[in-house]
Amino acid sequence: PPPPPPRRQCGNNDAAERRHRPVVPPAAAGTTEDLDARPQSRRRVGTPTRLVSLALFASALVLGPLAHADDHGDDRASATRVELPSETAGEIDPGDDEDWFSFEVAASDEVTAESTGGLDTVGTLYDADGNQLATNDDASETRNFRIQQTLDTGTYYVRVTSFGSGTGSYVLHLRLPPGSGGDDHGDDSASATAVELPSETAGEIGSRDDADWFRFEVADSGWVTIGSSDVVGDSDIIGTLYDAERNALAHSEARWPGRNFHIWRRLDAGTYFVRVASEFDVFSYVLQLDTLPTGTAPTVAVWRSQAPRGMATPTRSAKRFVSR
Repeated sequence: PPPPPPRRQCGNNDAAERRHRPVVPPAAAGTTEDLDARPQSRRRVGTPTRLVSLALFASALVLGPLAHADDHGDDRASATRVELPSETAGEIDPGDDEDWFSFEVAASDEVTAESTGGLDTVGTLYDADGNQLATNDDASETRNFRIQQTLDTGTYYVRVTSFGSGTGSYVLHLRLPPGSGGDDHGDDSASATAVELPSETAGEIGSRDDADWFRFEVADSGWVTIGSSDVVGDSDIIGTLYDAERNALAHSEARWPGRNFHIWRRLDAGTYFVRVASEFDVFSYVLQLDTLPTGTAPTVAVWRSQAPRGMATPTRSAKRFVSR
Protein backbone atom coordinates (compact mmCIF):
# COMPACT_ATOMS: atom_id res chain seq x y z
CA PRO A 1 0.00 0.00 0.00
CA PRO A 2 1.18 3.53 -0.63
CA PRO A 3 2.75 5.28 2.28
CA PRO A 4 0.49 7.69 4.17
CA PRO A 5 0.88 11.42 3.48
CA PRO A 6 3.27 13.23 5.73
CA ARG A 7 1.75 14.70 8.85
CA ARG A 8 1.58 18.44 9.20
CA GLN A 9 3.11 19.67 12.34
CA CYS A 10 1.40 22.26 14.45
CA GLY A 11 3.07 25.67 14.42
CA ASN A 12 4.97 24.94 11.24
CA ASN A 13 2.25 25.16 8.56
CA ASP A 14 4.14 27.68 6.40
CA ALA A 15 7.25 25.50 6.30
CA ALA A 16 5.20 22.45 5.34
CA GLU A 17 3.46 24.32 2.54
CA ARG A 18 6.79 25.47 1.17
CA ARG A 19 8.15 21.89 1.21
CA HIS A 20 5.19 20.49 -0.74
CA ARG A 21 4.57 23.48 -3.09
CA PRO A 22 5.08 22.36 -6.71
CA VAL A 23 8.04 23.86 -8.47
CA VAL A 24 7.08 25.77 -11.64
CA PRO A 25 9.90 25.84 -14.17
CA PRO A 26 10.70 29.25 -15.80
CA ALA A 27 9.20 29.95 -19.18
CA ALA A 28 11.23 28.77 -22.06
CA ALA A 29 13.02 31.35 -24.20
CA GLY A 30 10.84 32.72 -26.96
CA THR A 31 7.51 31.89 -25.24
CA THR A 32 4.92 34.37 -23.99
CA GLU A 33 4.00 34.43 -20.32
CA ASP A 34 0.45 34.92 -19.18
CA LEU A 35 0.51 38.47 -17.84
CA ASP A 36 -2.48 37.87 -15.59
CA ALA A 37 -0.69 34.87 -13.96
CA ARG A 38 2.47 36.85 -13.21
CA PRO A 39 2.90 38.80 -9.99
CA GLN A 40 1.68 42.43 -10.19
CA SER A 41 5.18 43.77 -9.51
CA ARG A 42 6.54 42.05 -12.63
CA ARG A 43 3.93 43.38 -15.11
CA ARG A 44 5.17 45.82 -17.69
CA VAL A 45 3.83 49.30 -17.30
CA GLY A 46 4.20 52.52 -19.32
CA THR A 47 4.05 50.99 -22.78
CA PRO A 48 0.50 52.28 -23.56
CA THR A 49 1.51 55.78 -22.41
CA ARG A 50 4.51 55.79 -24.70
CA LEU A 51 2.34 54.63 -27.60
CA VAL A 52 -0.19 57.41 -27.00
CA SER A 53 2.58 60.02 -26.86
CA LEU A 54 4.01 58.79 -30.14
CA ALA A 55 0.56 58.86 -31.72
CA LEU A 56 -0.06 62.45 -30.62
CA PHE A 57 3.35 63.53 -31.89
CA ALA A 58 2.67 61.92 -35.27
CA SER A 59 -0.75 63.63 -35.44
CA ALA A 60 0.83 67.02 -34.72
CA LEU A 61 3.28 66.49 -37.58
CA VAL A 62 0.47 65.64 -39.97
CA LEU A 63 -2.23 68.08 -38.82
CA GLY A 64 -0.01 70.98 -37.76
CA PRO A 65 -0.93 73.49 -34.98
CA LEU A 66 -4.49 73.65 -33.70
CA ALA A 67 -6.76 76.08 -35.53
CA HIS A 68 -7.00 79.62 -34.08
CA ALA A 69 -10.32 80.28 -32.34
CA ASP A 70 -12.26 82.94 -34.28
CA ASP A 71 -13.97 85.72 -32.31
CA HIS A 72 -16.46 86.85 -34.99
CA GLY A 73 -18.08 85.28 -38.03
CA ASP A 74 -16.33 85.30 -41.42
CA ASP A 75 -19.43 86.06 -43.51
CA ARG A 76 -22.88 87.63 -43.34
CA ALA A 77 -24.53 84.38 -42.29
CA SER A 78 -22.37 84.14 -39.15
CA ALA A 79 -22.04 87.87 -38.43
CA THR A 80 -21.94 89.02 -34.80
CA ARG A 81 -25.05 91.02 -33.91
CA VAL A 82 -24.24 94.38 -32.25
CA GLU A 83 -26.29 97.35 -31.07
CA LEU A 84 -26.43 100.88 -32.42
CA PRO A 85 -24.60 102.61 -30.78
CA SER A 86 -22.06 100.16 -29.41
CA GLU A 87 -18.39 99.28 -28.97
CA THR A 88 -17.16 95.77 -29.82
CA ALA A 89 -13.63 94.40 -29.46
CA GLY A 90 -12.26 92.23 -32.27
CA GLU A 91 -9.08 90.59 -33.48
CA ILE A 92 -7.79 89.83 -36.96
CA ASP A 93 -5.76 86.62 -36.82
CA PRO A 94 -4.62 85.13 -39.18
CA GLY A 95 -3.95 87.89 -41.68
CA ASP A 96 -6.72 86.80 -44.08
CA ASP A 97 -9.33 86.74 -41.27
CA GLU A 98 -12.60 88.63 -41.74
CA ASP A 99 -14.87 89.89 -38.94
CA TRP A 100 -18.52 90.49 -39.84
CA PHE A 101 -21.06 92.42 -37.74
CA SER A 102 -24.78 93.08 -38.21
CA PHE A 103 -26.88 95.90 -36.74
CA GLU A 104 -30.36 97.37 -37.02
CA VAL A 105 -31.28 100.97 -37.84
CA ALA A 106 -34.59 101.82 -36.20
CA ALA A 107 -35.12 105.17 -37.94
CA SER A 108 -33.37 106.89 -40.83
CA ASP A 109 -30.26 108.60 -39.50
CA GLU A 110 -26.57 109.19 -40.15
CA VAL A 111 -24.54 106.25 -38.84
CA THR A 112 -20.79 106.27 -38.23
CA ALA A 113 -18.83 103.01 -38.27
CA GLU A 114 -15.16 103.24 -37.35
CA SER A 115 -12.33 101.39 -35.64
CA THR A 116 -9.77 102.34 -33.01
CA GLY A 117 -6.56 100.59 -32.02
CA GLY A 118 -3.13 99.92 -33.45
CA LEU A 119 -4.19 97.66 -36.34
CA ASP A 120 -4.36 99.06 -39.88
CA THR A 121 -7.99 98.20 -40.62
CA VAL A 122 -10.24 98.28 -43.68
CA GLY A 123 -14.00 98.65 -43.17
CA THR A 124 -16.83 97.92 -45.61
CA LEU A 125 -20.56 98.63 -45.17
CA TYR A 126 -23.25 96.41 -46.76
CA ASP A 127 -27.03 96.47 -46.88
CA ALA A 128 -29.31 93.54 -45.98
CA ASP A 129 -28.87 91.97 -49.44
CA GLY A 130 -25.07 92.10 -49.33
CA ASN A 131 -24.69 95.09 -51.65
CA GLN A 132 -21.63 97.20 -50.85
CA LEU A 133 -22.55 100.73 -49.77
CA ALA A 134 -19.20 102.20 -48.72
CA THR A 135 -15.62 101.24 -47.87
CA ASN A 136 -12.71 103.03 -46.21
CA ASP A 137 -9.09 102.30 -45.29
CA ASP A 138 -7.21 105.14 -43.54
CA ALA A 139 -9.42 107.89 -42.16
CA SER A 140 -6.88 109.27 -39.68
CA GLU A 141 -3.22 109.22 -38.72
CA THR A 142 -3.86 106.03 -36.74
CA ARG A 143 -4.76 104.09 -39.95
CA ASN A 144 -8.21 103.21 -38.69
CA PHE A 145 -11.21 103.23 -41.02
CA ARG A 146 -14.24 105.50 -40.67
CA ILE A 147 -17.50 105.35 -42.64
CA GLN A 148 -20.32 107.90 -42.32
CA GLN A 149 -23.51 107.09 -44.17
CA THR A 150 -27.17 108.09 -43.93
CA LEU A 151 -29.07 104.81 -43.59
CA ASP A 152 -32.78 104.03 -43.80
CA THR A 153 -34.56 101.64 -41.47
CA GLY A 154 -33.29 98.09 -41.89
CA THR A 155 -30.44 95.62 -41.35
CA TYR A 156 -26.86 96.43 -42.24
CA TYR A 157 -23.47 94.73 -42.06
CA VAL A 158 -19.91 95.88 -41.39
CA ARG A 159 -16.95 93.81 -42.59
CA VAL A 160 -13.57 94.43 -40.91
CA THR A 161 -10.28 93.22 -42.42
CA SER A 162 -6.65 94.25 -42.15
CA PHE A 163 -4.49 96.01 -44.69
CA GLY A 164 -1.56 93.97 -45.99
CA SER A 165 -2.54 90.81 -44.08
CA GLY A 166 -1.61 92.38 -40.74
CA THR A 167 -2.79 90.84 -37.47
CA GLY A 168 -3.86 92.46 -34.22
CA SER A 169 -6.77 93.73 -32.16
CA TYR A 170 -9.15 96.64 -32.68
CA VAL A 171 -12.44 98.08 -31.39
CA LEU A 172 -15.43 98.62 -33.71
CA HIS A 173 -17.53 101.70 -32.89
CA LEU A 174 -21.04 102.31 -34.20
CA ARG A 175 -22.32 105.81 -33.50
CA LEU A 176 -25.30 108.06 -34.05
CA PRO A 177 -25.03 111.85 -34.48
CA PRO A 178 -24.78 114.04 -31.38
CA GLY A 179 -28.22 115.14 -30.30
CA SER A 180 -30.02 111.96 -31.35
CA GLY A 181 -32.71 111.36 -28.76
CA GLY A 182 -32.71 115.02 -27.59
CA ASP A 183 -29.19 115.12 -26.09
CA ASP A 184 -26.56 117.55 -27.37
CA HIS A 185 -23.64 115.09 -27.02
CA GLY A 186 -23.35 111.34 -26.64
CA ASP A 187 -23.63 109.77 -23.19
CA ASP A 188 -20.84 107.23 -23.74
CA SER A 189 -17.71 106.72 -25.79
CA ALA A 190 -19.64 104.84 -28.49
CA SER A 191 -21.67 107.98 -29.26
CA ALA A 192 -18.98 110.56 -28.45
CA THR A 193 -18.91 113.81 -30.40
CA ALA A 194 -15.84 114.08 -32.65
CA VAL A 195 -13.96 117.36 -32.06
CA GLU A 196 -10.75 118.78 -33.46
CA LEU A 197 -7.51 119.60 -31.70
CA PRO A 198 -7.51 122.56 -31.05
CA SER A 199 -11.21 123.44 -30.78
CA GLU A 200 -13.97 124.98 -28.64
CA THR A 201 -17.29 123.14 -28.29
CA ALA A 202 -20.38 124.26 -26.39
CA GLY A 203 -22.20 121.73 -24.22
CA GLU A 204 -24.92 121.39 -21.65
CA ILE A 205 -25.44 118.95 -18.80
CA GLY A 206 -29.21 118.52 -18.72
CA SER A 207 -29.50 116.43 -15.57
CA ARG A 208 -27.47 114.93 -12.75
CA ASP A 209 -27.23 111.66 -14.68
CA ASP A 210 -26.22 113.30 -17.96
CA ALA A 211 -22.65 113.06 -19.29
CA ASP A 212 -21.12 114.51 -22.46
CA TRP A 213 -18.46 112.48 -24.28
CA PHE A 214 -16.02 113.85 -26.86
CA ARG A 215 -13.47 112.14 -29.08
CA PHE A 216 -10.33 113.68 -30.58
CA GLU A 217 -7.22 112.54 -32.42
CA VAL A 218 -3.61 113.40 -31.55
CA ALA A 219 -1.43 113.34 -34.67
CA ASP A 220 1.96 113.93 -33.00
CA SER A 221 2.98 113.36 -29.39
CA GLY A 222 3.09 116.48 -27.23
CA TRP A 223 1.42 118.40 -24.41
CA VAL A 224 -2.37 118.78 -24.66
CA THR A 225 -4.54 121.08 -22.52
CA ILE A 226 -8.17 120.18 -21.84
CA GLY A 227 -10.43 122.46 -19.86
CA SER A 228 -13.79 124.14 -19.50
CA SER A 229 -14.83 127.78 -19.57
CA ASP A 230 -17.96 129.96 -19.47
CA VAL A 231 -19.66 127.66 -16.98
CA VAL A 232 -23.21 128.81 -16.22
CA GLY A 233 -24.83 127.11 -13.23
CA ASP A 234 -24.27 126.33 -9.58
CA SER A 235 -22.79 122.85 -9.95
CA ASP A 236 -19.15 121.89 -10.17
CA ILE A 237 -18.03 120.51 -13.51
CA ILE A 238 -16.03 117.25 -13.69
CA GLY A 239 -13.68 116.36 -16.54
CA THR A 240 -11.99 113.00 -17.22
CA LEU A 241 -9.52 112.04 -19.95
CA TYR A 242 -9.46 108.50 -21.40
CA ASP A 243 -7.30 106.67 -23.91
CA ALA A 244 -8.62 104.66 -26.87
CA GLU A 245 -9.24 101.63 -24.64
CA ARG A 246 -11.26 103.74 -22.16
CA ASN A 247 -8.58 103.70 -19.48
CA ALA A 248 -8.77 106.84 -17.33
CA LEU A 249 -5.61 108.96 -17.71
CA ALA A 250 -6.46 112.14 -15.78
CA HIS A 251 -9.31 113.60 -13.74
CA SER A 252 -10.18 117.11 -12.61
CA GLU A 253 -13.09 118.30 -10.44
CA ALA A 254 -13.57 122.05 -10.75
CA ARG A 255 -10.37 122.79 -8.86
CA TRP A 256 -9.97 126.12 -10.67
CA PRO A 257 -11.67 129.50 -10.08
CA GLY A 258 -15.02 129.81 -11.84
CA ARG A 259 -15.88 126.12 -11.19
CA ASN A 260 -13.86 125.02 -14.23
CA PHE A 261 -11.79 121.87 -14.65
CA HIS A 262 -8.40 121.77 -16.34
CA ILE A 263 -6.15 118.88 -17.41
CA TRP A 264 -2.60 119.00 -18.75
CA ARG A 265 -1.22 115.79 -20.21
CA ARG A 266 1.55 114.71 -22.56
CA LEU A 267 -0.11 112.40 -25.08
CA ASP A 268 1.22 110.10 -27.77
CA ALA A 269 -0.37 109.90 -31.20
CA GLY A 270 -3.75 108.15 -31.07
CA THR A 271 -7.44 108.44 -30.17
CA TYR A 272 -8.61 109.94 -26.87
CA PHE A 273 -11.89 110.72 -25.11
CA VAL A 274 -13.07 113.44 -22.72
CA ARG A 275 -16.06 112.94 -20.43
CA VAL A 276 -17.77 116.01 -18.94
CA ALA A 277 -20.26 115.50 -16.10
CA SER A 278 -21.92 117.27 -13.18
CA GLU A 279 -21.58 116.57 -9.50
CA PHE A 280 -24.96 118.00 -8.44
CA ASP A 281 -26.95 120.07 -10.93
CA VAL A 282 -27.37 121.24 -14.55
CA PHE A 283 -25.17 123.79 -16.28
CA SER A 284 -23.79 124.90 -19.63
CA TYR A 285 -20.12 125.15 -20.53
CA VAL A 286 -17.54 125.36 -23.32
CA LEU A 287 -15.00 122.56 -23.76
CA GLN A 288 -11.57 123.79 -24.89
CA LEU A 289 -8.85 121.59 -26.40
CA ASP A 290 -5.46 123.00 -27.25
CA THR A 291 -1.79 122.04 -27.68
CA LEU A 292 1.45 123.61 -26.54
CA PRO A 293 4.12 124.59 -29.05
CA THR A 294 6.80 121.97 -29.61
CA GLY A 295 9.41 122.11 -26.84
CA THR A 296 7.17 124.06 -24.46
CA ALA A 297 6.75 122.72 -20.93
CA PRO A 298 3.62 123.33 -18.81
CA THR A 299 4.96 126.04 -16.47
CA VAL A 300 2.90 128.64 -14.61
CA ALA A 301 3.92 131.30 -17.14
CA VAL A 302 2.64 129.13 -19.98
CA TRP A 303 -0.49 128.41 -17.96
CA ARG A 304 -1.24 132.15 -17.70
CA SER A 305 -1.11 132.47 -21.51
CA GLN A 306 -2.90 129.19 -22.32
CA ALA A 307 -5.48 128.84 -19.53
CA PRO A 308 -9.18 128.85 -20.49
CA ARG A 309 -11.02 132.12 -20.24
CA GLY A 310 -11.97 133.32 -16.78
CA MET A 311 -9.28 131.41 -14.87
CA ALA A 312 -7.04 133.26 -12.44
CA THR A 313 -3.42 132.49 -11.54
CA PRO A 314 -3.29 128.99 -10.00
CA THR A 315 -2.73 128.49 -6.30
CA ARG A 316 0.33 126.69 -4.90
CA SER A 317 -1.48 123.32 -4.94
CA ALA A 318 -2.66 124.04 -8.48
CA LYS A 319 0.91 124.76 -9.57
CA ARG A 320 1.93 121.27 -8.47
CA PHE A 321 -1.04 119.85 -10.39
CA VAL A 322 -0.11 121.74 -13.56
CA SER A 323 3.53 120.57 -13.40
CA ARG A 324 2.67 116.87 -13.28
